[in-house]
Amino acid sequence: FRWLNQTSVDCGCSGWRRGMASSLPVKAALKGSSSPSSTPTGQATRPSVAAFGDQPAPPRCAECAVPDHYVMHRNQSIRRRRDLKKEEIQRMDFHGFAGDVKGFKAFLSHKYGGHCRGWRRDVAPDEVGIGNVLRSDFCMACRKMGYTGNIDTLWKALTKNKAESCSLADLDRKLAIGLDHLCSELFKAYPGGAQAAWQDIEKDNAWRCNFQEFLWWLEDQEIVLDTRCPMRRLFDAMDVKGLGNINLEDFRFLDHWAHKRLKIPLPPSLTVDPRDLPEPEPWSPPPPEKPKEPGIADFRRWLEGKFGGMGAASRAWRTSLDLKGCGAVSISDFGKGCRGIGWKHDHTIMWNLLRKAGGGLATMRALDPATAKAIDKFKEEVEVRHGSFRDLWADVVDPGGTGTVSRVEFLNDVGRALGLSSSVLRRVFTVLDTAGTGWVAESEFGFLENFETGLAAS
Repeated sequence: FRWLNQTSVDCGCSGWRRGMASSLPVKAALKGSSSPSSTPTGQATRPSVAAFGDQPAPPRCAECAVPDHYVMHRNQSIRRRRDLKKEEIQRMDFHGFAGDVKGFKAFLSHKYGGHCRGWRRDVAPDEVGIGNVLRSDFCMACRKMGYTGNIDTLWKALTKNKAESCSLADLDRKLAIGLDHLCSELFKAYPGGAQAAWQDIEKDNAWRCNFQEFLWWLEDQEIVLDTRCPMRRLFDAMDVKGLGNINLEDFRFLDHWAHKRLKIPLPPSLTVDPRDLPEPEPWSPPPPEKPKEPGIADFRRWLEGKFGGMGAASRAWRTSLDLKGCGAVSISDFGKGCRGIGWKHDHTIMWNLLRKAGGGLATMRALDPATAKAIDKFKEEVEVRHGSFRDLWADVVDPGGTGTVSRVEFLNDVGRALGLSSSVLRRVFTVLDTAGTGWVAESEFGFLENFETGLAAS
């Protein structure tokens, strides 16, 4: 029964097995098929089908082994999984993630355009890019570059699990051999090194050399290099910036390589190293120009713009600066008046200028000389033609006795009576019209009578 049960499991004929198990008394069958008289002692017998009575015969699949196509499919699946794993390892190794030197070189070429350029820029600890790299520095550089592969395996592959440091020669031995050969031939032809050879390279640009010009120079000097390292790889080793051309500092890489590998003394630099020059003084903005202090003319224009045009400086003098009406102001009164009208500059400087222009006194004549001359001319004509300001007012300015006169009437009537120009009369009327209303009363003429009469007392 166990044999039939196992056979039904292998062939998948579970229905037949369930039918047999439901119709067969298992214990009775086992007892009837294992009598001691039918078999020798100590031998186990397999129950026959007939021992179970009149039961259906087992299917044909119960008597055969596992089908061949099942075995074939199983083997194909195993081979496919093995191939996929191998492809994954190869892909990781191509990008350097498996810790292989070839894959690491591919990673540097993909990131920097060349494995030598990547090593010199971000792996080597010195500025030239040929110094030995310790393990700690190498691990830090790999993390900085974004390399996520197996660094331990890569380090062992570079150093052969022996050295404590590695260099560019461990990364690319063919390149190192090519550079050794190039440097030896270079110093044979030019004892001065790369700087002396740079002068003989025919260049379209005086400061840079491209790959074709480099080849022409090798042909002219009859320098035959090792064929194991392509010339383009040698040129790329010097082109650390990846510009497609090199300058003198890039070409001097050969001097440093020969000094490290071939023990050739490093030629002195024919150009001045910028690091040897004194540091230039840091730029600083020029000191701000001292603002020009305004003069009397600036102060007068500012007053005219604030108090109403031509002659308004005299109006400002009467209404804001000379409040006592003395004709001259002290420095304290002048400062108080300047603050009141909004003058932002130093009032002491302006007061001293007015005092100097006024002969020792800060007067209205010093502030607005044109208006002071207009007042002088007006007073002369009044005294000559009318004798006094009261007669002028009664006869010409206000013959109707209204007590006031407008600006238009003053300019027309007084201009015809005295024969003065309109500019002189405008200045005089502006001085009298302190409120700026366009009208003047008879009492305002008193200012003209007393103009500068109290300067001696001041």
